[in-house]
Amino acid sequence: MVNARIRKTVRETHAKVGYIGPPTDFNYDYQHLGTCPQTLSEIAEGRHPFYSALSNAKNPVIIVGAGIFERNDKDAIFSVVETIAKKKKKREYYQTRLERSQCIASKCCPNCFARPWTRA
Repeated sequence: MVNARIRKTVRETHAKVGYIGPPTDFNYDYQHLGTCPQTLSEIAEGRHPFYSALSNAKNPVIIVGAGIFERNDKDAIFSVVETIAKKKKKREYYQTRLERSQCIASKCCPNCFARPWTRA
């Protein structure tokens, strides 16, 4: 069911999909990023080429398969995934803050003062 939804999204929006794990065949275009958790660490540190696609995505999603619970290093993997998610959220927070400060500085929109933004 998840693959069907991913396939639909890829077809309709040309979303970029990165996959970490053993080689497999999906019904949609994807980029095989690697086979080990080290790839996640590289993405979290911004050293992997797929980092830019993930960080620039409007609605990024990281799906972790159920096989994670059988691994001894599951806590470390979840920690890296959490780091990636927090990095994206922090980037969006500062981008929103920058856009708002530019808008206030230029006084382009009187509604900006009526709509206070909050830290998510």
